[in-house]
Amino acid sequence: MRSKLKLTFQHKDNGAHIFTSIKIFKKKYIALIDTGATSTAFDLDFVKENIGDQHLQLMDNAAGGLGTTDMMLFTTPLKFQLGEKKIDQTVAIIDFSHIHQLYEMHGLQKFHFIIGNDLLIGLQAIINYKTQTMSIELGKSKAKK
Repeated sequence: MRSKLKLTFQHKDNGAHIFTSIKIFKKKYIALIDTGATSTAFDLDFVKENIGDQHLQLMDNAAGGLGTTDMMLFTTPLKFQLGEKKIDQTVAIIDFSHIHQLYEMHGLQKFHFIIGNDLLIGLQAIINYKTQTMSIELGKSKAKK
């Protein structure tokens, strides 16, 4: 069985940024769908504000991508929800401050979550650009824990 999520598109210059909603810590927030991102990533400051930093595990290797090559990379297991799908997965935690600055400079909305290919592939996501929806598999996720 599959679930459909509504998507919103913000067009800027020659591209579009795709957003959906995510439920975490009992509230709904905006998440960026990034089909070019290897991993799902959450904002370090947002995570610290909600659960502190005692559960964050510092990774030995620095993160790359997102316009920089030298970010500290943490991981932590988190429970969140995309549409009807409840997810319990270890996610990358990085400092989004440079992303927030870049998006603000271009007049785009702020977000604290990037849904990457680990989750998109694991949920067998299908993005329909015409209907501005994304369907995901509700069965057992193939995403890595």
